[in-house]
Order: sequence, then C-alpha cells, then structure tokens
Amino acid sequence: MIHIKVPATSANMGPGFDCAGIALQLYNEIWAEETEGGVDISSADGKDIPKNDKNLIYTTIKGFYEREGLKLPGIKLIQKDCIPMTRGLGSSAACIVGGLLAANAMSGKNYPLDEIAQRAAALEGHPDNSNPAIYGSMVISAMYEGGMKCVKIEVPKELVFAVIIPDFALSTAESRAVLPKEYTRSQAVFNSSRTGLLVASMMTGNIDNLRIAVDDEIHQPYRKKLIRNYDDIFAKA
Repeated sequence: MIHIKVPATSANMGPGFDCAGIALQLYNEIWAEETEGGVDISSADGKDIPKNDKNLIYTTIKGFYEREGLKLPGIKLIQKDCIPMTRGLGSSAACIVGGLLAANAMSGKNYPLDEIAQRAAALEGHPDNSNPAIYGSMVISAMYEGGMKCVKIEVPKELVFAVIIPDFALSTAESRAVLPKEYTRSQAVFNSSRTGLLVASMMTGNIDNLRIAVDDEIHQPYRKKLIRNYDDIFAKA
C-alpha cells in the first residue's frame, strides 16, 4: 500500500490573507491501494469517517482518475486523522493533497509536485493551505488567470509554534461570510506594508519585527466576533 503523511497548516498568517501559510508538525496519514472492485474505506484510529462519496480523500482520488481518463476499478483506503476538522488547521487541504498524491502514485502518472500543487489550489480555491501542505515550511502564493505561483520560505529555526485548538467548529464558509466586500485605501496600505514586513522578516530571520508584522485589518477584526474570548486569547498569545 502507498503510505502518505500530510501536515496540518495554518494560513492567513497575520496580514497574509489567502496568500501566506505554514506547515505544522501535526499530520494526517493515508494508506491506499487499487483493488479489483468496490470501495473499502476505514479509520486507523476508530474514528467515525465518511465511507462513500462524502469522503474528500476518496472523491479527490476518483476525480483525479476521471480527469486522466482512467478507470478506478476499486480502492482500499485507510486514514488516520490527527488534524482536527473545522478548526483552522487545513484539514480539507490535507485531504485534497493526500488524495492527489495517492492518486498520482497509484495511477503511475507521477506528475511533479508543482503540478499537484496547481491541482490542489484549483480544488481548494486558494493555495494558502494546500501549498505548505505539499512543500512544507512557509509558502507565499498568488493565483492568476491560468495558474498559480509560489515561493517557499525556510522558517527561522528559533521560532516554535503553539497551536490553540478551540472546542467549537468554525467553517471556512462562515468565517468568509463576515468579511466586507470593500476595504478602504488605508486598510489596503496597512496590510500591504505588514505583509511585506512579514515576508522580509521571515526571510532574513529578523523575528523581532513579527509583533508588528502580524497585525491585520482585512480579516481578523471582522472574524473576532466568531471566536469567544478573542481579545483575551490574543493578548495572552
């Protein structure tokens, strides 16, 4: 069987809305192989998971085969989910990336990672989670008509990340629905300056800048009402 590990990711880093993401040392694992027929999906850790077309890993694999004009006779799929769902840690991106990597290997297509990244971004709709899930470390991404470009940044070794996992779900759709349709010029300048500072500081290792570089006026002020005790959590962080 093919064995794949995909890391959790944190995206929308400070001002880097929909463009800056980072991989974390928390993983989902997939074991997959073609069979002569049928769909056999199970959990390695006894969790209640979808075992039909509602399983995102399976539908991603099936979609890959269909796009390539290939027939998937049957599949045995085992998954171990350590990334909590709907908690802002890229669980859907991990499923899509894992499914694409599994299908790429099982089908014998063996496309390079850059092609997998393009497909994952297209399926996700934005590459800020899927790219670090594929390349690791921190990745800055931009989509354009016809494709996507990205740059991987090695994270300064002295940085350690703490993950705060809430005890409630917050879907991507809900968190996007609260965002305004328009922003002021001052908000655009605020975020572009902080995004530039964030990228430059991570690339040069000047981490003292991060207290300012992670400030944001595009998404955090609007989403705070969806998270209980937001101000207190941020103050402690």
